[in-house]
Amino acid sequence: MQATKLIGPTSNILDLFTYDLTTFFYIDDYEIVDSVEKDGVLMVEYEKNLPWTELNLFDSVVFRVFTEKASINSGSHVNVKFTATPEKENQANFETLLSQLVKIYGNDNQHLALLTDNEKKQFNTQTIERQWTIGTGKKVYTIVLRKPVNEPILLSILFFNHLASFIS
Repeated sequence: MQATKLIGPTSNILDLFTYDLTTFFYIDDYEIVDSVEKDGVLMVEYEKNLPWTELNLFDSVVFRVFTEKASINSGSHVNVKFTATPEKENQANFETLLSQLVKIYGNDNQHLALLTDNEKKQFNTQTIERQWTIGTGKKVYTIVLRKPVNEPILLSILFFNHLASFIS
């Protein structure tokens, strides 16, 4: 069972989750699933199976951390990615999540909100994407909700560390 969270004028995407994503910064039970070094920058992916299904779509989370090997610190770039599980993925769940994001952030960067009639008709045959960029200066973060053709629904929080700094 998933708890229902209230969405209000000071809400952000973290209010949609029952699981506390900020535990990544202080709990070491995330598994390293990939690491790549290119041009002196190290990218490490950490994955965790969630104790329940979040947003009726996601049962695991991946944190991607970018840092220069010579200067690993708390300011390292951190992204979060959720990929829908095939048995949970459907248009209704996508539309519900999109509606929740629109309630929090309003129309996306392209001034789009809920699915258009055309997007609803072609949900499985065209890529659908909404992106919100929030904040200014060094406190910018981006939310991306994407349904690629023949791939699972993706929800990403780019510059998650900037969002987490708002609440800490």
